[in-house]
Amino acid sequence: MDWYTDGWVNRRKWYEDEDMYVRRQRRVAEGRAADADARVQDQLHRVTAQKEALERQVARLGAAFDAFVELTEVRGALAGYAPAAAARERARALLGALVQGQRAAARAETVQGYWLPQAVNGLAALVRGEGEAARPALEEAAGADPQRTGLFLALALPLAGVPGLAVPWLARALGPAGQDGGQLTVAVREVWMLAGAGVYGDTGWDVVVRWLAPTQDAEAVERLHTTLRPRPRGSEAEYDPARTFQAKAAVRELAELGRLFQAAAPTDQSRPVPSAALLDSLIGEGAPEEEALLLRARQLTAEVRRLRSGEQTEPEPHWDDPADDVLTLLLADLRGSSPLRTIAQHALSGGVGPLADRLLAEARPAPPDRVEAKIDGQPLTLLVDQPLAPQLSQLDALVDQRHQPEQGNWLTARKLAAEAVEAADGRKSANHERAQQAIAAFIAERDKLPGLRREAEQEHASLAARVAELNRR
Repeated sequence: MDWYTDGWVNRRKWYEDEDMYVRRQRRVAEGRAADADARVQDQLHRVTAQKEALERQVARLGAAFDAFVELTEVRGALAGYAPAAAARERARALLGALVQGQRAAARAETVQGYWLPQAVNGLAALVRGEGEAARPALEEAAGADPQRTGLFLALALPLAGVPGLAVPWLARALGPAGQDGGQLTVAVREVWMLAGAGVYGDTGWDVVVRWLAPTQDAEAVERLHTTLRPRPRGSEAEYDPARTFQAKAAVRELAELGRLFQAAAPTDQSRPVPSAALLDSLIGEGAPEEEALLLRARQLTAEVRRLRSGEQTEPEPHWDDPADDVLTLLLADLRGSSPLRTIAQHALSGGVGPLADRLLAEARPAPPDRVEAKIDGQPLTLLVDQPLAPQLSQLDALVDQRHQPEQGNWLTARKLAAEAVEAADGRKSANHERAQQAIAAFIAERDKLPGLRREAEQEHASLAARVAELNRR
């Protein structure tokens, strides 16, 4: 036994009786037991954490092994589609050569029902300057899938340095989404943005504007209206006897509409480059019969990589991922400063005219001739251009009824009657003054209408001139 630890602790002090000594020994024992328990719990927690980490690692390795086994099976199944895989290899080789400025000869074997092989052959012929030779192959590819063929050419030809050759294929690349208002894919949005930046020249720009033309409908007008500054809500909006609040709001919205349709400031003239990732995802999609297998192979490859590294990676972009609906993108472009703003202005120019006319009508209402007021607790309609006294006659009679003299004896009756008349006259005078103030305030507000009308007409004329300029292009 260590005398300096247990000896002094266990030894009974001279001042301790038996109970004190036992209690102290119990506290010491309990403290030591608690410390020992804490050490055991700490060790248990560490062992449990290590066990759980090991279990997670084993589970991750097991899942990675299962995914690898399935990936091997999927790759084995894909081996049966060797001609389609060879077409994808040739497409990537051709694009790699074109990006480096080379004119590589690429010939892909035709695969029944698959657009890519003939699209690759047509692309190779186009960049060699053999337009006539390219036409049959490209038409066959478009017969299998017109939009994918159009997108392939629209994204690949700018990389080859001949974006003008893609113009005849832009309408097929954009597809029907501009007409039905549905969701656009990111690849279609990419072509739209490239055209807006002038990659395909003025002719390609016009193709996109014509494609967007069907968006100029009633829904576009209403959506455009909601993008303007929202009208305030509250007592001012609810009580607008002189119609000035309505006129001010319409003028403000006309001004905002004019700002949105101002000529876009010149921007950087550098031409953007098509997204190589989107083009590669279009190529890697595969033939219809192998598409599901290729998608599963990509998923399993990403899963194996994630399980081995333990890090979550961002999914690679796919060409048919949704971007947004046409009208939402147009309104976003309208508020931006990119070259796409001019395209959005052209696309919405047909709908902005009716909206501007509606706002102009709201900004010049017929001047009202009456004001609603509440005087002495009574709602009244006051005609501002008519004498006031006759309009307050009923209110005056009601005041007289309220101020009848109190009953008194023969000595006080005359005094009480005089006091009642004086009180009634004071109340009527105050009522007339409040009515005059209400009319004066109303007239002051109404007198603002001509100025608001002129301001609205100026904004409308400026906007109409801008729309006419857009329509002349």
